[in-house]
Amino acid sequence: MKDVYYPLTYAQKRIWYTEQFYPGTSISTLSGFTKLKSEEGIDSFLLETIKLYD
Repeated sequence: MKDVYYPLTYAQKRIWYTEQFYPGTSISTLSGFTKLKSEEGIDSFLLETIKLYD
């Protein structure tokens, strides 16, 4: 199977450039992730996140 490469998105390019200027820093590191178990969980997760940062 041949590897297929896709162009980077603008957000991915910004992360790449930031890492080149500030290597090894946590500037472009995700602080965590959430695994949702159902589609209903998406709505409640987003609403709670919005309330938290409003």
